[in-house]
Amino acid sequence: MAILPVIKLLSSKTVLKAHIHRGDFKDFVNKNTLNRIIVRCSFRFIDEIVVLSQAFLQDVLNFSTKLKVTVLHNTSLVESFTQRPFKEHRKEFICISNYIKSKGIYELIECFRFVELQDIRLSVYGHFYDKLFYNKLKLSAPVNVSLNGPLGRDDFWKVLNQSDCLIMPSWNEGQPIIIIEAMSLGIPVIATEIGDIPDMFGEKYKFLAKPGDIDSLFQCILEFDRFEEKKIISEYLHQRYQNKYSNKSYKKRLLEIFGQL
Repeated sequence: MAILPVIKLLSSKTVLKAHIHRGDFKDFVNKNTLNRIIVRCSFRFIDEIVVLSQAFLQDVLNFSTKLKVTVLHNTSLVESFTQRPFKEHRKEFICISNYIKSKGIYELIECFRFVELQDIRLSVYGHFYDKLFYNKLKLSAPVNVSLNGPLGRDDFWKVLNQSDCLIMPSWNEGQPIIIIEAMSLGIPVIATEIGDIPDMFGEKYKFLAKPGDIDSLFQCILEFDRFEEKKIISEYLHQRYQNKYSNKSYKKRLLEIFGQL
């Protein structure tokens, strides 16, 4: 924060644009008085705030109506203009997330203890940031759940593309890139209704669970497994990616935001 007034002092013509790359701005400023003071002081020197979605734009405007705020969606590093060939449902599910309690992996693994899901294989990949938590998961994981380390980028796309469904059970997210990456391939997603995730999928998307709720997540997984028109989900998500999150859309917005400089 201290560098902002210095920049403005040295060059009054300098335009400062800040990118809020998270979905918990409202929670952060409401947490305590110090956070609000820091943000207000910082915003005095910012010419434009860039956020991930329309919902987050409103959070910033509710905090300060004087700011110029614009939306720039995330995009995928690799994308396909054609949807991947639809494969027969092989019951291969994937979760790519760090091993941290707030990522909801415990609730996810508990779901796979239910007899109704015992014929589905779940593979979890991620960094072992919380070793105690990981060891607890390892001891409790049923035989149809495998816990693995992080994926390299080449392996990431291979494993993701071979999956029938991506599950993201996190308690707190903004606009997860992993979901956008899955959408770019037309891979169905089950996620929690937090941050911008509901808007990413649209109003009628069926497979959203309450964060931290084992039963809600279990019902979503079970409903997806029994859903007969999985190809329609795949086509819908791929088309939604092309319309909202494609590289082309991203580059166009970047030029609109920075082309004025």
